[in-house]
Amino acid sequence: MYKDGLVRFCTVPYEAPNNKNIKNVNQHLTNYAINKDHSEFEENDESDNDGVGNKRSITWLWKYLKDEGHETAWVKEAIKDVIVKTICSVQPEISH
Repeated sequence: MYKDGLVRFCTVPYEAPNNKNIKNVNQHLTNYAINKDHSEFEENDESDNDGVGNKRSITWLWKYLKDEGHETAWVKEAIKDVIVKTICSVQPEISH
């Protein structure tokens, strides 16, 4: 797993889907292509501050979560597990 990837955030704070917000893609999807045109999108122009904007470094996220008192080891292991399962699920196609 790459140690310095990116995390992306929605431009609208998340709320569980309901009949009123289900079509608000800026609240439910983190895709850069979707959020970059939203009025609340924040670009990071500060190379020395990776904790700014809707796209941040994953090292910032791990530090933020740790500073907030969260244990991140299990999250990292769960992500690795998803990666392995994804590769295993497409292995027959890759071999072919």
